[in-house]
Amino acid sequence: MRIRRLFRVSLRTALVIVTVLCIILAVKAKQIRDQKQAVDAILATGGRIYYDDELDPETCAPASATWTRRWLNKSLGREYVAKVSLVTLYPTHVACADEQVEMLAGIPYLRNLAIWPGGIGSRSTLDTSAPGGLTDDGLRYIATHLPNLRHLSVTASTATTNGLEHLEKLDQLESLQLGGFQEKPIAGIDAFLKRNPQVNSR
Repeated sequence: MRIRRLFRVSLRTALVIVTVLCIILAVKAKQIRDQKQAVDAILATGGRIYYDDELDPETCAPASATWTRRWLNKSLGREYVAKVSLVTLYPTHVACADEQVEMLAGIPYLRNLAIWPGGIGSRSTLDTSAPGGLTDDGLRYIATHLPNLRHLSVTASTATTNGLEHLEKLDQLESLQLGGFQEKPIAGIDAFLKRNPQVNSR
């Protein structure tokens, strides 16, 4: 009887462990799938992606992948091992910034984001006439869906000073680079920085 009772307890424990492992694997599989879909969509619009084995997500300094990471990337596929460290979007009048930032929902852990309208492949002009710039709605989406964002660079935006208020939700934000706003939010930036002294703006 005692052995049978112990067997039942052990079987229950094993079932619990297996169930927990299945849940963990399912969550991980969804994260991998969401990241891959986001990466594919970003690249399809001409955006750039850097992974954490290329750029350190904390400092944006070049990172050197260990031999273990290189082996895993080759064996399993990079999307199963690496996380996206930096995304650069190049909005246009056809695919505006507000639409493109919605692709980032699959990368909620993203630390670094640049949105530079006006040209694919290089930092764009600060000309306020560059089409497809970020609006207040885009800033709201970023603040809601990217809670871990630390560095944000935006040019040629049509957002107003009111749009900065959405960024108050980003309690991990460390640097904010703004340029080419149709309405120069100088007063808005000063007030924002005063309320958020941890944020550097240049």
